[in-house]
Amino acid sequence: MGEYMKDKKLTSRIRKVKGQVEAIEKMVEKKRGCLEILQQIKAARSALAKVATVLLSKESCCYEKERKPEQFEKIVEELVKNL
Repeated sequence: MGEYMKDKKLTSRIRKVKGQVEAIEKMVEKKRGCLEILQQIKAARSALAKVATVLLSKESCCYEKERKPEQFEKIVEELVKNL
């Protein structure tokens, strides 16, 4: 994980997701409208998908794919299915 945390693009995206999730929590606490909350959830999911895309493009991720191809493919399939 250390290598990934040196990537400013990746950490910036993670901070964005964190902020969006915190915003969702505040919206629920303030009893904001359902549609507003759902829009924020959609945005957070999209931002998290972008984090996954950046992570998948990393060289070390490609190395893991070569080392454990079956496990890697299973995880990626699950990820894609849930996006």
